Parts: sequence; structure tokens; C-alpha cells
Amino acid sequence: MKNLTVHWTWFRVLLIIVLILGINFRLINLDKKVYWHDEVHTSIRISGYADDDILAVYSGDVLTPSDVLKLQSPTPEKDWQDVWQVLSRSPEHPPLYYVLARCWVLVFGASVTSIRTLSALMSLLVFPSLYWLCWELFKTPKVGLMAILLVSISPFHVLYAQEAREYSLWTLMTLLSSAALIRAVNLQEKNSNFIHHLQAWSLYTLTLALNLYTSLFSIAVAMGYGIYMILLERFRPTKRFVSCLVASLVALALYIPWVLQIINNYGDMVHQTSWIKGTKPLTELISRWELNFTSIFIDIHPSINSWIIPRISILFFFAIAYAVYCLYRHTDKTVRLFILTLIIVPAAALILPDLIQGGRRSISTRYFVPSYLGIQISVAYLLCNLQWIKAKIRPYVLPVILSVGIISCLISAQAETWWTKNASYNNAEAANFINQFSQPLLISDTNQINVGNFISLTHKLDADVRLQLVVKPNIPKIPLEFEPIFLYNPSDELKSGIEAEYNSKITAVENNNAPLYQLELPK
Repeated sequence: MKNLTVHWTWFRVLLIIVLILGINFRLINLDKKVYWHDEVHTSIRISGYADDDILAVYSGDVLTPSDVLKLQSPTPEKDWQDVWQVLSRSPEHPPLYYVLARCWVLVFGASVTSIRTLSALMSLLVFPSLYWLCWELFKTPKVGLMAILLVSISPFHVLYAQEAREYSLWTLMTLLSSAALIRAVNLQEKNSNFIHHLQAWSLYTLTLALNLYTSLFSIAVAMGYGIYMILLERFRPTKRFVSCLVASLVALALYIPWVLQIINNYGDMVHQTSWIKGTKPLTELISRWELNFTSIFIDIHPSINSWIIPRISILFFFAIAYAVYCLYRHTDKTVRLFILTLIIVPAAALILPDLIQGGRRSISTRYFVPSYLGIQISVAYLLCNLQWIKAKIRPYVLPVILSVGIISCLISAQAETWWTKNASYNNAEAANFINQFSQPLLISDTNQINVGNFISLTHKLDADVRLQLVVKPNIPKIPLEFEPIFLYNPSDELKSGIEAEYNSKITAVENNNAPLYQLELPK
């Protein structure tokens, strides 16, 4: 391993400064951004509320925000059995994170800040885990420290460190299972004693099983490990290959209880993941892939991204490709095969089905976590060997990467919403508009994915806003003493029914990007 081109003492100072910034980016303003649709369902699941409990709120009665937000907190009436039943009906999300989150909120409360703190703390454990993986791969501290430098101010990792979902834990478990695998491979190559082999492969079994219980997409990670071992051993049944096979089979055996839940609740899973079947034009898929892979390093603002990302994405692609090429050329087979499979296999598992069968799995940035980690390790290795970069641009590479990352994180840290909030992106704008009135009424129904999005909006509403919710296609009995009266993402049946019932007119709220409408009653 070549020495860092930069001075080692200077680099350690830089690392401390950037790491402090990265930790702060993860822990500040945890409650500022919209608590979006998916996070709302995290709170619903860990609180043990079933569909019937949710629909009970859609009774047509006039409610306060707190009446709706009770669905976001555990109560003595909902015990662990209720939680498990709810989790089992959503088998596309394995239970490890949600069990941990349930324990967390029982101790620290169910506020937005509290539950997002759990993800933020998990993301801090990514740093030592990343260092461990890099140490097992390169046997030098420099690549690991450089990788920590990159991940600490990576816009993608910071954004998902502040989200009440399993992605920080998935990042952590992917690093741990990867490091455990490489450690076991290295130990067996050195012909260590049997006890050491057993301990190493047992650790791999445990971390792989935990990874599978964290994300369904860990199956692609496990497939990548299998392909890695096949290529490493050249299709021969060596001791290392057999050891890995046995360890992997034991991990899969430990995963069987959840596989049975998937089988028993397969219909629910298909219904809840039906959104991935929506066909997207190839140009739109490519546009989202550009955003996906550049967000590892730069993510200025959604309105700016749409202009700047298409113009720089090709540069990022070639820079990443060059980093992977250098790693392939200058590392041994154990390292280069692992990084390549970590990048390619999970990404291909998302992209190829969309290209062949149609769908939009690959537009979701958060599903590319393993590939991102492989890319960032490759770039870290390149940055530790700057002599491979042209002398004229060599002094600017690391400062530019760190600068755009820090700027991106500074901007997003102050924002109320971000593109990662997806369907709930405009809820902050809608809430700010509604909250300016003294006696508003907000009406909605169970249109499309309204339940999660409406509760997301409710998190931002003032206490004096009143709510009226109905199950589609019911029409509410509207108390006319409220002014103004708004509708949030109403179904066509709700709009036409209210207009006919009250001889009124419903118009979209101007200069507002949210699905917000106002009811105009006859004078």
C-alpha cells in the first residue's frame, strides 16, 4: 500500500474535523424534516396498530391532531403480541429494526426526535464497522480512515441516518457481515487452528442472519457473497468454500421463521409492494439512477439537482469506474472480487428486473446501500493512492469531494423536506399554509396511500386545526362553522360527493404544490 500523498498528521486533523461535522449532521434538527409516509408506518407498526385501528379514526367525527397522532405511540392496550401480528402482515420488512425501535420508544418515548435518534445512533456504529471491513480487506488503517471520511459527510448516509426506517441498521449489518466473511476467509487462508475457524465462520453466520432479518434486499447481498466465494475458489469445493457454504446455510436456516411469515402473508406482501410494478420510461429510470449514484457525494437541493446532476453524472460515472479499475488492478483477488460483487450483484438485482420485466425498484435510492459502500471503499482506496491521478488535479480531488459533501449536508440540515420524503415531500408546505388560519377544517379520505401521508401532514399541524376523516366513498357531514375548509388529496368520489351534497365548488389551492384543495360554499 502506497503512502497517502497528503501528510499523515494533516490527514488525521482533517479526519477529526470532518468526523465531528458528520456526527453533528446526523444528530441536529432531527425533528425538522417531514415525518414522511414510510416513517409514519414505522410508528404504526411498532405501536401495534392494525388496519381496523387506523380505520376507526376515519369515522367522520371532527378530530384534533392529537386524536390522529395517538396511532404513532405505544399504549398499554397494545402489547408485543399485537406488534408481532402487525409486523407479520408486512413481511417485506423483516422485524429486527422494528423490534429494536419498539424497545427504544418504550424507554425513550415515541416523539419524532426520539425514534430518529435510534437511526442516528445506529449510523454512528457504521464508522467502526466500516474501518473493520477495510482493515480486513487492506490490512492498513489508511483506507478505512479515508472511507470513514467519505461516509461521514456523504449526503445519502446523512439523510438516511435521520430516518425512522431500517436503512442505518442495514448499512451497519452489511458492513459487519462483510467484514466477518473476509475475516473468516483470511483466517482459513492462513491455516489457523480449528477453533479460530469455527469462531470466525460462526460470527459470519450470526451477522448474515441478522442482516437477513434487517432487509429483504439482504438476500441479494447473500447472493453476492456466494458468487464471491465461487469466483474466489474457481468453482472448486475447497475447505473455504465448504465452510462458507455451511455457514451460509445455517444463516438461512435461522431465517426460515421469517420465510414462513412471508409465505403465510404473501398476498399482503404483494399488495403492499405493488408500487414497484409501475412502469417507468427508460429515460426516467436513467435519470433516477444518475441521482441515486451521485447522491453518495453531492446532493445540493432537489431543484438544483435536476439541472446539475445530468451535467456531471457522466463525470461521476467515469471517476467511480476509474476508482474500481485501480482497485482491480492493484489489489489481490480476495479484495477485488469482493468489492466488485458487493457493487454489482445488489445493483443488478434491482436494475435488471426493471429493464427486463418492467417496474421501478431501481428508482429507490435507499435500496442500493451495499453498492454504495463498495463504491465508497473503492474511491477511498483511490484517494489513498493519489499518484494514480494526474498531478495537475491531484491537490484538488479530496478537498472538492469533502466540500461538496459538507455543503450538501449543510443545506439539507436546514430544510423541512427533501427528495427522500417522496410522496410526503410537499406536506411541510401544506401544513405551513393551513396553520396560518385560526379555525381551519381539513377533510380527507382513504384515497390511494392517503393514510400514511395524512398522518405525516398531521405531525406538522397546529393543535387548533380540526380534522375530519372518512372511509372512501363515504361523504362527511361537514360542520359549517369552520373557515376555511380544506381537502387533502381527496378522491374523485369525495370531491364530487361534497360538491353535490353542499352545492359547492372545490378548487386547488393556488401556489401550493401539495394536493390541497379548498371548499367554496355558496353565499
